[in-house]
Amino acid sequence: MSVKPNDARDRDADTGEPVYTYLINQREEIVSVSDSWIEFALENNARELVDIVGRSLYEFIGHKEVSDFYRHLVEKVRRTGGALLVPFRCDGPTIRRFMELLIERNGEDIKFEGRTVRTEPRDSVSLFDPLIERAGDKLEACSVCQNLHLDGSWVDLEIALRTRKLFYRNSSPNLDYSICPRCKEKPVFS
Repeated sequence: MSVKPNDARDRDADTGEPVYTYLINQREEIVSVSDSWIEFALENNARELVDIVGRSLYEFIGHKEVSDFYRHLVEKVRRTGGALLVPFRCDGPTIRRFMELLIERNGEDIKFEGRTVRTEPRDSVSLFDPLIERAGDKLEACSVCQNLHLDGSWVDLEIALRTRKLFYRNSSPNLDYSICPRCKEKPVFS
């Protein structure tokens, strides 16, 4: 496994917060990850995201729509040579995590740098707990903003959490990540 040393390069120069970095080659295989990436995966009970070097980026993106979205972003960065800054949510059971992902060229590779913009504590929500038992049903969630597709329409996550107590139970549905129509319309994704 190719891992950068855990030093100042794993930290944001302004905030001192961790920067979660991984690189993909021209075949879109992961060629390196930062120590902070591994630490983040372990802290969030996502052990399957620790040993990922040498594997395709798309092995870890379950929904075709999200894979196509990432392919589009990677192709755009390769074609233009420019960088993209993608805002997204990466919530945990007891935390709202607002993040951004910088995607840019690094020689022939593409570098992804995730940074936490801000966090907010919240009551524990089983929906985001990887250790909780999952019911057989699936719930569609936007991989960018975390909104949920409920009863035929997209609902703000926070509203859904306040009005639907089912997310605070001992079991939750499996999350099926896609991209909501509102996020598809954002300029960074076009």
